[in-house]
Amino acid sequence: MRFKLFESFTSAVDVSDERYIHYQRKRLIPFTRTPFKSDPSRVSARSNEDYAPSVTSRPPSLHPGRQNTEDTISTTAWGPDQWDDEPVGERPPGWLELSGDLAWTATFSSLTSNTDITDGRSIISYGVFFGMMWQLWASQASYDIKFYMNDWWHRLFFILQLCIYGGLAAFTSDFDIFWAFDPDGEVFVGDANGLTAQAIAQNRYKKKQLSFMGISLVIAISRSFLLLQYLRVAYYRYRYRVSSWLHMLTPISIAISSTLFFACYGILKSVDQTSTIAIVQFLLWGSAMFIEIIGHAFTPDDSKEKLRGHGSITERLSTLTVIVMGEGLNGLSSTLRHSVNAPGFGTKTVVQIASVAIILYMFWLLYFEGFRKRLPPRKTKKEIWLLLHLPFHLFLILTLEGLKNSLLYNNLLISTSYCLKILIHQNSPTFAADMSKVLQKLDLSWEQQIVDSKNAYAVNAQAGVMQWSRWTLTVMYKMFQATDDNLDPKAQFWYDEYMKDDKYVQQDITSSEFYTTGYGAYWNQIVFEFEKPLFRGTLWVIPVAGVVLLSIGLLNYVQSRPRDRYAWGSFLTKVIAGVGMICLAAFSSSAEPAKSIPWFMPIIAILLAAVVFVDLILLHLLVRSARKQTGSLPPVVSPATWYGSEYHPVGTSDTAPLIREQAPMGRASSMDVSRAGISTYPPTTGHLYSSPTAYGAPQSFPTISSTISNPSQPPAYQMGHSSSAPGYYGPNSGAYDPWDAPR
Repeated sequence: MRFKLFESFTSAVDVSDERYIHYQRKRLIPFTRTPFKSDPSRVSARSNEDYAPSVTSRPPSLHPGRQNTEDTISTTAWGPDQWDDEPVGERPPGWLELSGDLAWTATFSSLTSNTDITDGRSIISYGVFFGMMWQLWASQASYDIKFYMNDWWHRLFFILQLCIYGGLAAFTSDFDIFWAFDPDGEVFVGDANGLTAQAIAQNRYKKKQLSFMGISLVIAISRSFLLLQYLRVAYYRYRYRVSSWLHMLTPISIAISSTLFFACYGILKSVDQTSTIAIVQFLLWGSAMFIEIIGHAFTPDDSKEKLRGHGSITERLSTLTVIVMGEGLNGLSSTLRHSVNAPGFGTKTVVQIASVAIILYMFWLLYFEGFRKRLPPRKTKKEIWLLLHLPFHLFLILTLEGLKNSLLYNNLLISTSYCLKILIHQNSPTFAADMSKVLQKLDLSWEQQIVDSKNAYAVNAQAGVMQWSRWTLTVMYKMFQATDDNLDPKAQFWYDEYMKDDKYVQQDITSSEFYTTGYGAYWNQIVFEFEKPLFRGTLWVIPVAGVVLLSIGLLNYVQSRPRDRYAWGSFLTKVIAGVGMICLAAFSSSAEPAKSIPWFMPIIAILLAAVVFVDLILLHLLVRSARKQTGSLPPVVSPATWYGSEYHPVGTSDTAPLIREQAPMGRASSMDVSRAGISTYPPTTGHLYSSPTAYGAPQSFPTISSTISNPSQPPAYQMGHSSSAPGYYGPNSGAYDPWDAPR
């Protein structure tokens, strides 16, 4: 009996299996590959103008008295134009780019989880670190979409980039840019003596200094890695004669940026951290990032025709936006767990949760519904559009963190009011059952409290009152624990002191405040320390949500300037709503927190829903207005569906001007096609009309290429149609033309 399983151990390669051989050849990759096309005759180094896709003439205006702008130029009516941001050529697999984005997310997630975003100080510190991380991602993504090749060179740097993100994640826990200006302001040593307190302060100093040194060193190394990648590109530019001195601006700026970060690391390592050194450090950081951005902005782009492959920055940005929203949603998910298990869970909590869901969905709609895989036509607009994603992503995650804090604080208010409502009705026959039900969610027992209270009063009345004060504080402490997993260490320390030291309790129960409010000064201060981070973390949620809305409006404006009153209405709606939300924060901050904060999330949800609703109305009005002017609108199908596999949108010529409103082959637009000498009537066969001759239809439909006087210039549509082409609506096709359907 022969074992066929082991026959292949000594078998030769089966060259007849072409699919297998092709797959194995694709796996065998070189150490390095040029990102440029290998034929030097196809490239030019004369000027940056050679790098732009050729467009020999602009489309005729629909309105003779109005000039077209750069935002209205299009090489085809609905086909792809030169600013469409679609991936072309050789590209790395999608999972590779996604892996890089997820590696960046590790640093971003570590920063978010290790930073309590509650006040202005923490928001600014978070924004500085987030901005530097975002710039690292943007600079690497800008390189990858143009020059990344599937070779071992880039695979090596991909692994190094993962190490960079991991290194940055290690230094996120102690990042505070204001620490050097107030070194003792946030130090809490508890009951430690003088020497121990001094040791705690020194340890904190070393941790902060190590954090800044590590960040400077890791970013400097990351800039050096990116510089090496650009120097490799510069070598291939020289080899294939596709370079100009302007293309060296990006590597030069990265070299300067890396040098400044290394200098900052050297200064922090050799000199003690002071306020002056901190200012120098931030100036070096800011200068490095600014120089890098400016260098990239003034570097001319390489056209897609001269590169082996070109990725899509819009796809990378949309993926990053989903990742940012996912990280915020991850933080909200743990909060929802607390909400469901908190005492008093009911209609109010459901309203808050529903408001959060509406806010997330509205932001998703506003960004992705207005999102187009198209870049602005000018280099400066491209850079501005890219950089505008920084405040958008930053304030988006701040909004999600603010929503989380608001949900936590509302859970606390709902639970507290629910427990107080039960305590007020102590004479109710269901009081004991209600208290047992509430305390059970807090891992407490009402029956045990009755026993402890009787034992305390058996000693004396003062002991009974002290036991009651401690028990009520324990209930509040358990509520804070059920609301937030990360309690303030200072408040935790004073709670422990209150539980074990009788002097604080005695001062509380002997004060006049205790007999009027039911709690003393120490009791109230401890509760306030627990409540303060949650309370401060809710006050800024409305203005940052307004900034997100403004950012979305500006992104849409820069990507494509509004062309009509409806588009302007959509843009101005976002601007007015965003400014209104920012101004609303001034009034909400002066109101009573217990009454105003529960309305924060519903107000944001209502405003965002109103903006989306207005957007939909304006879109409906725009389409209806266009239908009235043209009589009808074409069906929403792709040009490939109309023209089949032989649809090739290219340039244009003077004899056959660019057709701006191109119809399917069965019926061309009468507005501009007549200038090319083409009949605007349907062909005589293959249509639903019983008497096509009534329309004066010709017996044949000429191609646009037949009207070109200069064959060396590419036509607007190179349509060599045949009856076998998919989507062909010409004579003898027998196909149904949607344009000729009865209206």
